[in-house]
Amino acid sequence: MRRTSTPRSSKKKDAIFRQLFSMLMLIGLLIYAGYMVYLEQPAGILPPLTLATNTVKLFRHLIPLIVGWRLAHNTALTLVQILYNLPDRQTAETFLFRRRKPYNRSKPIVVKSKMLEEQRSKHVSLRVGGPDWIKISKGEVAITERDGYVHRVLEAGDYYLDMLEYIYIVLDSKPQERKIDALLYTREYIPVTAVITIRFRINSGQVKMSDDDDNPYPVDKNAVQNIVYARSVKKDGSITDWDAKVRSSALHTLRRIVHTYSLSEIMFNKNVYADIHTELIPLVQMELKASGFNLISIRVANIKPKDETVFEQSIKLWKTNQEAPIYRQKAENHAQHLFNAEVGKAEAELDMIRAIIEGVDQARSEGAVIDIKSTISLRLIQAMEGLLTQASETQPIAPQLMANLRGLNQIQLDEQLHLREQLSLNRQNKND
Repeated sequence: MRRTSTPRSSKKKDAIFRQLFSMLMLIGLLIYAGYMVYLEQPAGILPPLTLATNTVKLFRHLIPLIVGWRLAHNTALTLVQILYNLPDRQTAETFLFRRRKPYNRSKPIVVKSKMLEEQRSKHVSLRVGGPDWIKISKGEVAITERDGYVHRVLEAGDYYLDMLEYIYIVLDSKPQERKIDALLYTREYIPVTAVITIRFRINSGQVKMSDDDDNPYPVDKNAVQNIVYARSVKKDGSITDWDAKVRSSALHTLRRIVHTYSLSEIMFNKNVYADIHTELIPLVQMELKASGFNLISIRVANIKPKDETVFEQSIKLWKTNQEAPIYRQKAENHAQHLFNAEVGKAEAELDMIRAIIEGVDQARSEGAVIDIKSTISLRLIQAMEGLLTQASETQPIAPQLMANLRGLNQIQLDEQLHLREQLSLNRQNKND
């Protein structure tokens, strides 16, 4: 079923106005003709005029009307051509004819969203408004204005533009896809780039997409108005595109989410994309629905540092963080070894002092004062040998040093044994 639309109320009003104007013109013409007939009668004679005798006299009075009508017509054409910036008088005459007889069916102008501005320069009806016939292509929707206010939302089909009804914008109601090159910042404020691919369409409201040949992509008319009139003005005075809200919602939401991640989490976490999408989709879907859009899908890919040197530095930082516990453990172990060595050294010194005291006490108890020096030397050598043995657990000791100490220890032991034997012999001789 082909969709056509002609505003009946406006058509009826215009028809009544044209009929009244025609009647007034006819009455005025009859009055003028009667007055001219009256003027052409001789003075004092009032016989009825015959058509044969007074035709020439009557027609000469129509010459000013004909000339004036022609001058008015040419002036109107010139004024319309200048006022609406039309290319020639023929276009101006066609434009003026449509306004005198607006409802004559003509070939409709096929309006397309991507070619609207180019079509405005070719068709004056698209530049200044109707009356005229237009055709909205399948998969598109248009908004018209009249006197600066919203007039109608037109879906696919043939429509008649009312007097001075102006096509404000034409939108594509088919599913759309946009790619956005995003600049984001991590938790450390390191700049990273990403590619956002988002698919969306104008909200269809309660009407579902169908296989209707005339309008396969229905839309919610309130959603269309919200999309068009929620646009903002740029610094240069131009208006943002109708899909600017989609791009800004996806970009700003992704920025907030990525700012909660560190660079290492983004680069080395295998589940980071799944986590980002889990947070991103419901937030973007909610914002777009409030603005009159339906989100079909959104995908984030290729997140990487903006500068390659930052990537190299992040790898070094990651390696440092990974190796830090190992170095820390090594340092703690080394500190523990040093601590144990110092404790062992202190204990060896105490053992050395105890060995000296024990040796002296033992020598005195045996009554050999001459043996005190030898005993002290032996105890010192044994203490040093124990100290080196304990130190060899944490650091290498020269084998020659240990051999020398063992040799000295053996010499001292031999001297001690020799002295003890002599002491024993002396005591035995005294007893004899």
